[in-house]
Amino acid sequence: MADSERNDSNTQETKMIPESDLIAYKKGAQSREEGLKAELNRVKEDYNTLSSVIESTRSELSSARAEKEKADNAIKELQLVATNFEEIKKQLDAEKQRNEGLTKTLTETTIKSISERFGVPPEKIQDKNLEQLRLFEEAFELAGIKPGKRGTTLDSGNGGGGAAPLSKLEAAKRELELASKGNPKNND
Repeated sequence: MADSERNDSNTQETKMIPESDLIAYKKGAQSREEGLKAELNRVKEDYNTLSSVIESTRSELSSARAEKEKADNAIKELQLVATNFEEIKKQLDAEKQRNEGLTKTLTETTIKSISERFGVPPEKIQDKNLEQLRLFEEAFELAGIKPGKRGTTLDSGNGGGGAAPLSKLEAAKRELELASKGNPKNND
């Protein structure tokens, strides 16, 4: 062995390291290894945490995309409803105008009919609406005022020869009395 040590010393000089240095080096290496292992564990935990966050974010992103698609579909449906609503509103407005025209025509016709049938001057009832005119017709009929009795116009001021014109109620009562006296069917 001495020859091999000489051969090694010829090529390289062997140096002796004290054991205490080796032990200190070993302890330092172990300490660094433990520190690196702890750092590796911390990095692995961080990696796992980040992986979990990334997976959660992907899931949230997927849900958000699905919600956006639902919202887009709802917007399309609402736009269609809005379009239909506008069309229906236009139709309704047209029907309202048509109805107003028909109501005006019917009101004018009813005024003319009451005037001709019951002898009421048209200017006395021109400002009445259709419902009021129908009530007038019903009142005349309930009071026994028969259509075509032109000699008994209500509050026209052209009959009675100088007497004060009768109120509508008085005229209706008078017509009722005349009708019951002159018509045997009403003398029950």
